[in-house]
Parts: sequence; structure tokens; C-alpha cells
Amino acid sequence: MKIFEGTPRQHWKYLAYVVRHKWFVFWACADLGILWRGLVHDLGKLRLSEWRLRYANPQKALDVHKARNRHHQYDQTLTQEEIKEVAADWVGAAQTRGNDAVEWITNKGLWLSVHPANSVLLGQALDQLLGR
Repeated sequence: MKIFEGTPRQHWKYLAYVVRHKWFVFWACADLGILWRGLVHDLGKLRLSEWRLRYANPQKALDVHKARNRHHQYDQTLTQEEIKEVAADWVGAAQTRGNDAVEWITNKGLWLSVHPANSVLLGQALDQLLGR
């Protein structure tokens, strides 16, 4: 039995993606005044339990990651810090992929599953990050 699925190149590429994403999210969190959240954002992606699933069972890896991280549970009522982290994550994800944040968020349909209690603050945080 293999310890890890995937090739070494795939693992290096994924590590580069995670580090790049964390970089963008860190700076977005700093702009929103939640520096600690930026430092610890998505650290679970580096946990062996999530990493091993990445290529063995990608959907399960995503489900585990979302269950462990409140910033992915935006269909529930979140704290102000968690809502700001959602905004930072969305903008950081778009930047990591080289996409326009507004287009990326719209095309992904992310607003469709946002809990109504989160929508105003999330919109304000996104406006702050996007300079609107």
C-alpha cells in the first residue's frame, strides 16, 4: 500500500498552491484587522490526515477540510471574525487562481449559500478588500 497517492510533482505543486493561497489570505486578513486568522488560515490543509486524502479521495478531503474550518460554513451564523475570514478566503482564492475576485465569486455562486445573518458584514468586508 502506498503511503501517499499522487506523484511528487503533484504534491509540490499543491504545496505551492496552498502557500500562495495562504499568502493572499494573510494579507487580506491583515487589511481586515484579523491578523491571527490570516496566520492560521487553512493550516489544516498541511495536516497529514487531509494531505493524504488530497489525491486518494479529493471529495472526502474537501468535506473534511470544510467540516474542520468554520470559514467554509458560511451557510450558518458566523462571528464577525469568521465572516471577515470568509471574505479574505474568497478574495485570496480568486487571486491565487489569477482571477478577478468579483467575477470568481459570482461565477462560483458563493452568495447563494450565505446565511442571511452573514450577508451584510460579508458584503462590507468584500467591499473593503476590493476598494469599493
